[in-house]
Amino acid sequence: MFNAYAGLAEETAGLNELGNPKRDPVSEGGGIILPGVTADGKLNTTRVETQEFYEDKMFGFNEKWTYDQTYVKFRELSLGYSFPKNIFGGKVFKTARVSAIVRNPILIYSVVGGVIDISEAEVYWTEGGQLPPVRSFGLNFNLGF
Repeated sequence: MFNAYAGLAEETAGLNELGNPKRDPVSEGGGIILPGVTADGKLNTTRVETQEFYEDKMFGFNEKWTYDQTYVKFRELSLGYSFPKNIFGGKVFKTARVSAIVRNPILIYSVVGGVIDISEAEVYWTEGGQLPPVRSFGLNFNLGF
């Protein structure tokens, strides 16, 4: 919703069916034609200003911006190595293990087409949108005495 409002979404950029930029004024061949019919049942052919439509008319129509929350995400990967017990001779450590960890390495599938990581979306709209997903890397050392 905020991308469309700001003119950054796919539906607000690119060329219209005339080959002109959608963001250009209607008077210069820009704009978009909304799907639908006129009062007499004929196909709509009236162009509207893209920015005006998405900033004023569509902003806040929540139905357009409601998505299925189905997704598949690789949450965590951890690769580790346990050192043999005799490497320290049992004098310093009884066990030692080192691991490399990555959290949220990839969003495998999203009904929204991979555009939105729905697991990161807000449940209640208070801050104004979705924060970008966070991918983190780390090392883990386990030492047993």
